[in-house]
Amino acid sequence: MRSRRLGPAQGFVVVAVAASLMLVGAPSPGRTATPPSVIDTTVTVQAGQSASVLLELKAPVAYALSQDDTSDLKVEGHGRAVAAVLQPTDSLKPTEAVIVARFNGCDHPGCRAEPGAEPFVYTREATGNPRAPDGRATLEAGTYRLSILTDGSPATVTLQLGQPAGALTLTAETPAESGFVKAEPTAATPVVPAAWSGGASLTLVSPNTVVLGFLQQDTPLGTVAGAAGTCHFAGAPPLLGHFAPGCPFHPTSSGGSPTTGSVATETLTLGSDERARLASLLPAVGGSQLVGFWSVRGGVTTTPLAFFTHLRLH
Repeated sequence: MRSRRLGPAQGFVVVAVAASLMLVGAPSPGRTATPPSVIDTTVTVQAGQSASVLLELKAPVAYALSQDDTSDLKVEGHGRAVAAVLQPTDSLKPTEAVIVARFNGCDHPGCRAEPGAEPFVYTREATGNPRAPDGRATLEAGTYRLSILTDGSPATVTLQLGQPAGALTLTAETPAESGFVKAEPTAATPVVPAAWSGGASLTLVSPNTVVLGFLQQDTPLGTVAGAAGTCHFAGAPPLLGHFAPGCPFHPTSSGGSPTTGSVATETLTLGSDERARLASLLPAVGGSQLVGFWSVRGGVTTTPLAFFTHLRLH
């Protein structure tokens, strides 16, 4: 069978490895290609821009996620981050999606990781997935949207399906809305000299959007432990105008409940290492919201590399 690859500026390519079949779709508005195929091992999607592909599973598929090459869902590429998100098409909640993101620890579109530096891989299983007898999570039969985040360079996503007892249909789709925004420094908490905080404003069309934050901080004079967290405010700014450790709630109303602008907080421990890195999934709402990072470490530290990226799923 003759086939051709589209370059990064032209579109994306779906490669069905087991069937020795390549499915080519140009992601232009209003155009959708629907070439069906039978696949029983691996699907590889090469995307030159943030885009998505529809997958129809004819039978349940068990999967396992990890931070190395043994993961059944992997993503590779240059730039600040690349990500793959697998969500049922009848879902409107990012928490019901399987997420794998690779952060390269660099600070501009299309950048490359430092020589010898390992990428930071973030994974998240879908909420409520049933389990196979061997303990792996299971994707039910049905239609899924595989959304891909890129940052100025092509991304390659590999999905290992095992051997489902049935066919899988692939459909090329249009580009996906995505973006990156740097966390701009805000006032540090005065009681902790090594504290840092930074935030950004996002305006999202759909709450069915994956919002990921990444923070990387070095300690050039030795190894120190610490803590860090992410914050999310919708409708109102945080207390004192910055993201303090713990991300405090807004003042309460007379009824004792938080005022408009709820906050969601995640606190993670930073290990005793010269380079501490973390990634987190933040809630998303339609409209404007503030997202932030904070970190506290016990010694001399550099200003963190901190940014947020979003990928609209539907």
